[in-house]
Amino acid sequence: EYSSGFESIDEAIEQAANTQSDLIVICSTDDNYKEIVLPLVKELKSRTNKQLILAGNPKADIDKYFEAGLDGNIYLGQDVLEFLNDILDKIENSNKVESERK
Repeated sequence: EYSSGFESIDEAIEQAANTQSDLIVICSTDDNYKEIVLPLVKELKSRTNKQLILAGNPKADIDKYFEAGLDGNIYLGQDVLEFLNDILDKIENSNKVESERK
């Protein structure tokens, strides 16, 4: 599924929480990230088992995003193959744990 954007954080959380996707990519500007990433990550991690990825590398704030539960970030200059393999492993492990709970 793809979204062209949201009017509010609550709207983004509701749609992301209810999607069939195992992976959610948060994409905005670095300025907006300061306002939206922490509430998005905290709420989605409390409600879902989805992998949360940030598009970009806002160095000043990235550590606190990871501490809040962000699973990864994708950015220019990164080893994309390694990143994608890591995310695939996380999704497979997450799905395995979810299957064992049922």
